[in-house]
Amino acid sequence: MCSEDIPRGLVAVPEPTRRRFLATAGAVGGIATATALAGCTEDVPGVGTGHLSPDEAIIENTYTGLSKRSDGLSLRKLIESSDAAAPDNQLRGAHRMIWDVGTEQPYVALSFDDGPDPRWTPQVLDALAEVGAQATFFMMGWNVDHHRELAHRVIDEGHEIGNHTWSHQDLAFQDPETTRDQIVDGKRAIQDILGVDTTWFRPPRGELSGAAMRILAEHDYDTFLWSVSRNVPGVGTPELVADHIVERLRPGAIIDMHDSIGRGLFLPQDDRIVRSLKAKRDVDVAAVPAILKGGMDAGLQFVTMGQLLDSATGPAALTPATLEDVNLPQGPTTDVPRTSVG
Repeated sequence: MCSEDIPRGLVAVPEPTRRRFLATAGAVGGIATATALAGCTEDVPGVGTGHLSPDEAIIENTYTGLSKRSDGLSLRKLIESSDAAAPDNQLRGAHRMIWDVGTEQPYVALSFDDGPDPRWTPQVLDALAEVGAQATFFMMGWNVDHHRELAHRVIDEGHEIGNHTWSHQDLAFQDPETTRDQIVDGKRAIQDILGVDTTWFRPPRGELSGAAMRILAEHDYDTFLWSVSRNVPGVGTPELVADHIVERLRPGAIIDMHDSIGRGLFLPQDDRIVRSLKAKRDVDVAAVPAILKGGMDAGLQFVTMGQLLDSATGPAALTPATLEDVNLPQGPTTDVPRTSVG
């Protein structure tokens, strides 16, 4: 049986050469349990061995980020086998995928994924309130449902809300039906509980399929990735994380941080990797005051995603990409990135 909190979907077998998001469940009947990925193990014959305890079943039925590529989920295959890309009877228009924004204003957008979470979100909100900064929170529908009062606090303090799916499944490895459930259930939870009709979306792990892009277009979403993230090896320290992010701040930057642990919420909380994720979140949240101070001391303003888009110099004003970021000034800076080299 699938957990009601973890929508069923396509399951793939772990690839041993890739980093494990989750240690194996342990031994069942003397044999190590194979770690299943997205959805329900009943969808994949032969995955799992023997009778599973409830805790082992949670691991067995939870996506871990280790699945092999499925050719059946490629955009070409989806187009050939279904209306995944562009059904004949519906128009899609154009929707944006945004890494950063070309703007002449000294604006940067700080964003947080996975929350709201009572362990970390209040600390983030306190740090933002102390300096009068605003941010965008890409929320998981499951967390909104389970932490309603905290989700309302985010809204009440003037921050912006985006959709980060219902339960943080990696959309690159989901069948179209489960992809739709993840996007729509997240949207519905935010709308029903907070009264917000979200138009911003961020995919878990920054990964999408052709089907996901089609479904997002149906729901009038712009998709936000990011140009700056923690990107510090291991757990790190608040000082290292803050320094890494601050030196990369310049007008139009979108910073991706986290105020919860995504799929880790559905795994045994004493798992080694889950403990590591929590330690990273502790460090990241502790770094927020220094990130805000460093950016503001340089003359930058932390705004919501909507405010950043409103400041764009054009409807598709993204910072131009060049090799080795040679067109970007050293940060933190209010200098606008040059549109060409030289």
